Amino acid sequence: LFSACRIINKDIHDPETRPYKFEVVRYVDNIYDCIDLDGDGYSEFIQVTPIKYSTEKRSHFVLRTHNLNVIDQINFAGKLGYIHQFLDINEDGRLEIVAPYTRNDSLFVTFVNMEGKKLLTLFITTGKPRIEDGGVIPWDSGISSLYLVDINGDGKRELVTVNFTGLARYPRGVMVFTFPEGRLLGKKFIGAAVSDNYLGDFDNDGILELIVSSKAPRNSANMGGFDDEHSYLIVFKLTPVPEIVWWKEMGGYWSSTRLFYQDFNGDGKKEFLTFTSTVSDRPENARLEIFEPGTWRTLKQRSYREQLIGPVVVDLNNDASPEILTIHNQDEIWVFNSNLEVIKRRKIIKGLMSCTVSNDVTGDGEPEIIVHSIDDSFLLDTNLNVLACGKNFILGKMIKRGLGNPPYLLGLVKQKPAFLKLKKNSYYFYHQYKNLGFTFLVVVVGFIFISRVNTFHRRHKILQTMLNLVVETEDRGLILLHPGGQLLFANQVARKWFNWSRKLPAKKWSLEAFLKQIHLDEFLMHMQSNPPRRFELETKVALNKTERSFKVVAEPIQHGKYKTPYWILIFEDLTAAGELKQAKTWASMAQRIAHDIKNPLTSILLTLQRLQMEIHDKAPKLAQSVNLYTNRIIERIELLRRMTRNFLKFIEVEQLNLVETDLTAFLEESCRELNKMLPQDIRLEWKLGEQLPRLRLDQEQFQVVLTNLISNAVNAMPEGGVITISTSFQAGLQLLSKGNGSGDYVVVEVMDTGVGIPESDLPHLFDPHFTSSDTGTGLGLAIVKKIVESHGGTIEVESEVGSGTSFSIYLPVNQEG
Repeated sequence: LFSACRIINKDIHDPETRPYKFEVVRYVDNIYDCIDLDGDGYSEFIQVTPIKYSTEKRSHFVLRTHNLNVIDQINFAGKLGYIHQFLDINEDGRLEIVAPYTRNDSLFVTFVNMEGKKLLTLFITTGKPRIEDGGVIPWDSGISSLYLVDINGDGKRELVTVNFTGLARYPRGVMVFTFPEGRLLGKKFIGAAVSDNYLGDFDNDGILELIVSSKAPRNSANMGGFDDEHSYLIVFKLTPVPEIVWWKEMGGYWSSTRLFYQDFNGDGKKEFLTFTSTVSDRPENARLEIFEPGTWRTLKQRSYREQLIGPVVVDLNNDASPEILTIHNQDEIWVFNSNLEVIKRRKIIKGLMSCTVSNDVTGDGEPEIIVHSIDDSFLLDTNLNVLACGKNFILGKMIKRGLGNPPYLLGLVKQKPAFLKLKKNSYYFYHQYKNLGFTFLVVVVGFIFISRVNTFHRRHKILQTMLNLVVETEDRGLILLHPGGQLLFANQVARKWFNWSRKLPAKKWSLEAFLKQIHLDEFLMHMQSNPPRRFELETKVALNKTERSFKVVAEPIQHGKYKTPYWILIFEDLTAAGELKQAKTWASMAQRIAHDIKNPLTSILLTLQRLQMEIHDKAPKLAQSVNLYTNRIIERIELLRRMTRNFLKFIEVEQLNLVETDLTAFLEESCRELNKMLPQDIRLEWKLGEQLPRLRLDQEQFQVVLTNLISNAVNAMPEGGVITISTSFQAGLQLLSKGNGSGDYVVVEVMDTGVGIPESDLPHLFDPHFTSSDTGTGLGLAIVKKIVESHGGTIEVESEVGSGTSFSIYLPVNQEG
């Protein structure tokens, strides 16, 4: 009966005709990638700001937890590259994020752990823009793959990078570095545009090989006997200086060779599969070829005249021998077996672009295939049946949500990033068997009702979570009491003060004993008043053997059937407020003392200088020996004067004299003047952005900022070097110090090539009186930070010992003050 009334809907574009549907769980801002960094079954997220214009540079990313809480924003002193590599550099079972970035035509890579801390930054290589008659093409280097392996058998891992470039062409190839020192051991550059690659001891000689495939974009690169007008398969022997031991030309103009490493014969040994295709008006035959690792002998090969794109390898029938899927003629899926024969064809829809494999989204234990057209995505099972259609959806990576929770998918819905979940289509049965009538309609209505109830409960749960977050982050202590006096809730601050765990002591807890402890016995009387009324008082409580003063407010909350109210107790720490007031008093006293010290120091200095002159005139023979002592005294007085002068600058709250400023003109003039005062072995360069927004600055104070930063840079380069001042405009930048919002900033960077700052010193760099110099006061950078923050800005520092230091000042474009 069912088969007689079944109606097959061939319009796979209609999501309602598929067994499953995609549902938007939530829209998100610019989520770029997801990865389970610590192996706990939950994905962490990498968020980036999209680039709207080619002149913009992305210089940061935000790392978020599985529930999208911000872990940290990681900023870079350069243009951030494509993040797609994750390595366990500490061998602790947790992955680190590999973040490549370029600065001044140099390529660096930074390893970031899941707490958002930069563990290590290494310099990789340098290059230069490509100069053509039509203009300059910026240097566009990146890293295709990184490996941490022991290549010389000494028990230490080396870092192997596979480098690529685009239109700038060079360098491309393989580099080997010591790790974690980052010293270059060897390199082998080629002109081929490398893509897929695998590493292993494929010929079993005890030395690792790296096999890479390439594509032919025709950018006129030619190096090491290889160009980018052909696609290749190339094998490198990974000695400290890599060498090429085998290669084969795979295709011509506009060809691309994909590379896969699987056991295609089911004999427990892996083989290499290459898939070579051409995208051009006159394409070459598509070719599949299987190679034996080590000997690089061709085991099987087949060519097809048809246009084939987008290969993936997946075991569709669980026979331990994977199949190869490709898109034929942009409308059909072809399946090849391990003999490279077509064993299945399935028409989908015109305009197919690519396909990928997803790990069991439906929960049936089988992988699924995701096929993309220009605007839509389709989820297929292993029999190539369309399970779901995403209309105007582009499906991405799978999001892990913990053991037992169905995964989400990261995707784009009408170009907006979103989390998607797959759910069974309540209307699918109706569309398949429309003539079964009213019974099915009742089933559908009942299903909808249940779905609506579930949606209500879910929204209620989300609202409750948000309210809990607000209450938990309140800096006052909050306690909620039942009308019967039971303890219902205490926020994080209250639990800390009264030494309670998150699981409150409800059973053994006594309201009377608690009120007696905090000297609020009269509260019991207020609880019984009719009508209940608000009251407040001040009390002293002994917490951890320290007495603290609190202002306590008790608010009655009428609720439902209870005639007696719930009560909320609000505790405000008056001791902390008093300590702040006392700190301000001490600061004022310190200011007066500094003034009182500064004036007599000047008098003492003048007296000593007059004494030197008189001894020089009346006893020239004695003058030389006396000057040894007086000069030492003068040096110490000068140090004390400089210290008091800087101290006064630091603690005085000065009214800013803000004027509208052309930052480029201001910095050009400042740099010219400062350059005249630098030692001969130090060069000051400035690279200032054009058409920057005008800023409101206190020019005199900002001159102090520049002078202090350049003075620090000079002290960091005892053997000379280069100081570079650059500016840029960053739109929509999100700074953690400014909350979760984003804004527009002008960024001023001061970089040097000095000795660098030890990592242990970086957290204290802006602390008053912290200095690594015997003659420094420790107030220079503290003053810099205070001036920048008084302009509404933020200052950050990056440094590597032996490589130099970079200070980045972020000044808001729309300032208030």
